[in-house]
Amino acid sequence: MPRGERRDELLDAAEQVLTRGGPQALTLQAVADEAGVSKGGLLYHFANKSELVRGLVERLVDDTNSNYARWDDGEPGSYTRAYIASTCHNLTAADADRVLRRWSVILAASSEPEMQEPIAEAFETWMWPAPGVDRYPGRAQIARLAADGLWWNAMFVNAFRDPELNKRISAALVDYAEGRDHPED
Repeated sequence: MPRGERRDELLDAAEQVLTRGGPQALTLQAVADEAGVSKGGLLYHFANKSELVRGLVERLVDDTNSNYARWDDGEPGSYTRAYIASTCHNLTAADADRVLRRWSVILAASSEPEMQEPIAEAFETWMWPAPGVDRYPGRAQIARLAADGLWWNAMFVNAFRDPELNKRISAALVDYAEGRDHPED
């Protein structure tokens, strides 16, 4: 198996450990056991727990940025629409569980002081895009924050993974961000 594929499998195993047991469960031995490799095999790819968490954070940031880019149509307000579309779509996609597991990485990073800065930098970029990206920057930021709240709740409440509900929430958030809000339940 190519090195990159094995590395991704190990990161997947770390996400599984995090999802089941939280940051306190993330040990090198637990990840090795989950992946079905020896601890030495894990250490070949990640010299210590900090490197493992760094790998998790880098993959989360890269995947998130790729998702936003995929949904960005380049029109005014497109970044916030992409942010919301990516969030809502990923909650209802076939691989939603995998996508939601990526966010358990934030918990791991919060327990590793040297990883808090890369996560903070990513969120700074995601929450404060370049000036002029949105017609109503304050509304757009509120909509992005609400989309993040949807992510958080979908980890615990399956109803938020419903495609129809997500479509309505997504449309309402975009309308709000773009100043076209129509109060609707």
